[in-house]
Amino acid sequence: MTHDFQAACWVAEVEDEVILAGLADHLAQPQLYVLLQRAEAFNEQDRALGMDTYHVEVSGQGGSGYGGLDVVEVGQDSVVFVFAGEGWCRALGRVRVGLPGGVLVEDVVAGLQRVLVGKCEVRLL
Repeated sequence: MTHDFQAACWVAEVEDEVILAGLADHLAQPQLYVLLQRAEAFNEQDRALGMDTYHVEVSGQGGSGYGGLDVVEVGQDSVVFVFAGEGWCRALGRVRVGLPGGVLVEDVVAGLQRVLVGKCEVRLL
């Protein structure tokens, strides 16, 4: 299954020791979005629970979990998140998000790589 939407905003920041990167259809009240986050450091409990990786949320808590991405492909006008065919994300398949105007592709790649460091390939197309 493929989910598509056009993003109106892009964010990549560190807040309260959590690295964030995301795209959303609206800044103040998003309905469609992809948000990736990862703690700057993990503790023993995180490791024991399998939470020592990135977390993905797609348009709500019902579409969220740890890990699950096979690859992220960044083009000049969109980002495609390709999800694994198993676990919490098996129904997602691919999520294609149109990039908002004025966003530099290099910034998107850097922001995604910062969250996904060593866990998922971010490809520049």
